[in-house]
Amino acid sequence: MAEIKEAPQTAQQLEQSLSRAIESLYISKLGQQPSQITCQFFEAKLAIVLEESLTHLEQLLIGAEQNKTAQRMRATLNRSLQNRISRLLEEMAGVAVIDFLSSTTFATRRTGIIVVFQDAPAVNNPYVIPKYKSLKSTKD
Repeated sequence: MAEIKEAPQTAQQLEQSLSRAIESLYISKLGQQPSQITCQFFEAKLAIVLEESLTHLEQLLIGAEQNKTAQRMRATLNRSLQNRISRLLEEMAGVAVIDFLSSTTFATRRTGIIVVFQDAPAVNNPYVIPKYKSLKSTKD
């Protein structure tokens, strides 16, 4: 009897699954539930935006005008979460992460993450993942 293989998920389904998994990670590790998480693939790149990602302690420090302390704390949090998020993404997307960039803006309480995979994940796409050409500067 032939083995029935499950069709790969769509890019949109993978993006939604990644958003839920990252949300769970933030809740379990930081005790903070971002109000919204958006994941969007661009071929072998993934952009992630977390809304209201600051922890209660960071908000308390900012309210007490301890911005530098809050910034150091966030930098440490981002570094400590990087390996966990990378492993999670690799497991779910089935592709190795080769670069990971993250930053948090206190004014808007957003965290942005850009992940570069070794290759685009295998998905059954009902829509085409946009491909953008890089713009090279030319010297005159």
